Amino acid sequence: MVPTSIDLGLDRISRLLAALDSPQTKFPVIHVAGTNGKGSVTACISAILTHAGYRTGRFNSPHLVSPLDVIRINDRVIARDLYATCYGKAFRADEENAIGASLFEIQTATAFLVFAEQHVDIAILEVGLGGRLDATNVCCSPLVCAFTAIGMDHVDLLGDTIEKITAEKGGIIKPGAIVVIGPQVAEQVLPVLTRMSAAQNCPVHIASPAVRTSDPNLIEVQYNGQIVRTPLALLGAFQLSNAATALKTIDVLTSAHPQFKVTLDAITSGMSTVRWAGRLEWVDIPDLGRILIDGAHNPPAAEALADFVSNQRRKTKDGRVGWIVGLTQGKDLEGLLSYLLKEGDSLYAVPFSQPEQMPWIRCIPADSIRERVGTSFSGVRCQSFPSLLQCLNAVGQDETRPNLLVLCGSLYLVADLYRLYSLPS
Repeated sequence: MVPTSIDLGLDRISRLLAALDSPQTKFPVIHVAGTNGKGSVTACISAILTHAGYRTGRFNSPHLVSPLDVIRINDRVIARDLYATCYGKAFRADEENAIGASLFEIQTATAFLVFAEQHVDIAILEVGLGGRLDATNVCCSPLVCAFTAIGMDHVDLLGDTIEKITAEKGGIIKPGAIVVIGPQVAEQVLPVLTRMSAAQNCPVHIASPAVRTSDPNLIEVQYNGQIVRTPLALLGAFQLSNAATALKTIDVLTSAHPQFKVTLDAITSGMSTVRWAGRLEWVDIPDLGRILIDGAHNPPAAEALADFVSNQRRKTKDGRVGWIVGLTQGKDLEGLLSYLLKEGDSLYAVPFSQPEQMPWIRCIPADSIRERVGTSFSGVRCQSFPSLLQCLNAVGQDETRPNLLVLCGSLYLVADLYRLYSLPS
């Protein structure tokens, strides 16, 4: 039976993995938690270690286009037959033992089976939601626990204050791990994570943001006691913090575990080729030309997107932006859009497809978005459409549309665009 709500906990995943001969114990782990930036940090770490010659596994969630997206070996999506074999083992173990695991728990077990069977040298795991009770938190002895920026999100599940949310995410900290804390906006985060690390006798390393150089294609970041210059393929000022967190993670990993050796060439090669699909990415769409897509779905991510878009506005004739927006129910619509919308902008509200086997995910009806924007934001032209395709067709025929178009609000909406135009994920 497909669950109708999110039910966090480690009992089901622990029983499922025990039935599968505990594959999670057969490879070392880097565990990454946070509110925003987890995917980018895992992608950077994986790219660097892959270029250093290690066989890396990477597990992210949710999937973008296909469930296969979430499991990668050496940054490549695994083969369909390998996925089917390992998923089948996890699914049968769940059924035969009447465990009642969630889809995410079965996906997590599938990833662990893949990594064990493929004999990865190391796996980089992104927490799905929170940390303490997340299915990925069954890994017993992570080498490094890294934390990206922590902010207010999923307050119904994690708590209604930064301190409570941070404590839930800090639940991944375990004895023997090294803790890396990336740059934070909320000042409450550092004391909570530091205290939790001390309770587990874990050393703490704090990453300082990277900085842009006079060459816009290069960044400077601290690594192994020196300043390293490297390209960074990911767009957006916020990626400077993510890059620093990734590099600090590599730094402490190689210092504490000398079996892992990473050269500067591996760092520059990894950082110059890393990709995180659906986040600040330019794509070409028929009849619309180049549009910007981003999965920003909470106020901190929207603020980062707005920062990037503000620079793009200055490159347009009139500074107007057309926002193609779909949002999940329960999200802070007004709070998120307050960062994005300016007088003269246009907003095109759309629904996204129902995610497979995730009935608890519901999109805000497009008409409701239009009405709420009309009430809360003056000077913004707002339309709603019954589907993304109809929206894109209508906007493509509108000769008065803004020159700069941005699709955002949900990764599920980004996924619809990828599927619609068969974009590479």
